[in-house]
Amino acid sequence: MTQHKFNEIVNKKIFENNLTKLLEKIAEYPDRYVGLFRPTKPYAKIIQNISQSYEIRFGDALEAIFEEWFNYKGFENLPKKIKTKTDENLNIDLIFYSNKTNTIYMVEQKVRDDHDSTKKRGQYINFIKKYEIVEKLYKDKNITAIMWFVDDSLNKNKKYYESEIDKEILQKNTDKIKIVYGEDFFNISDELYKKSFWNEFIQMLEQWKVDIPNFPNVNFDDENNIQEVLKQISPTEVSNTVWKKLFEDDRITNEIFPVIFPNGLAFKTYIEIYDSNNLRDENTRNLMKRYIESIKKI
Repeated sequence: MTQHKFNEIVNKKIFENNLTKLLEKIAEYPDRYVGLFRPTKPYAKIIQNISQSYEIRFGDALEAIFEEWFNYKGFENLPKKIKTKTDENLNIDLIFYSNKTNTIYMVEQKVRDDHDSTKKRGQYINFIKKYEIVEKLYKDKNITAIMWFVDDSLNKNKKYYESEIDKEILQKNTDKIKIVYGEDFFNISDELYKKSFWNEFIQMLEQWKVDIPNFPNVNFDDENNIQEVLKQISPTEVSNTVWKKLFEDDRITNEIFPVIFPNGLAFKTYIEIYDSNNLRDENTRNLMKRYIESIKKI
């Protein structure tokens, strides 16, 4: 994998549509961002919200990287969505098949092992539940179930997971349930082993981090990024219903919009584009025009 491809996959997973999702959250839950009983101002809360979103999406980005690599190695990626007997939807982080050994690798992949006691139990129960479903779905295949924490610098609950897996191995009479940290994942079997890949992955991750900013830019009127912003606030991305909720809440227009749309450039450009295209979102454009006028009066 090239550095360009690596960056493309990770950036798409982490940063794509971050503004769209932020606006939807603000419209739905404005009280999470403003209020007398909050120790932070909207700017700090928005930074926190976006940063937390990046953390969550980073796990998705790593899944996409490894999925791409396993596919390149000749493994067949299998459907990730499965159902329990009670029609509960579950999602497997990574699941791929080796035709050479007739083996399915089912992977519960997490970035780091730093969960509290409640979450660790729930996570382990879900892991075993998925394993049992995959066993029934693919009765003619060998199943290897792996709980993999990619960052091996944190192993807070390792003893707990090892103890639970040892019990499961005895109960099910199998040695195909495993917990691994970091590059040890690639030592599980000969067909997974490739030490150079892990080293390349670490190098690419380090290089990717060089170019990311220290803090997210929450000024969406920044003219250097206006084209990307326009994509994310276009009528196909943000509905008129969301805009109506946003503009009709004085707390949002008085306290949040001055942070994320301080000079109204995004709205001005939106109006110019969608007026010229005669698209039918007149109400949204009028709301934006009123906001721009209110900025001028300040």
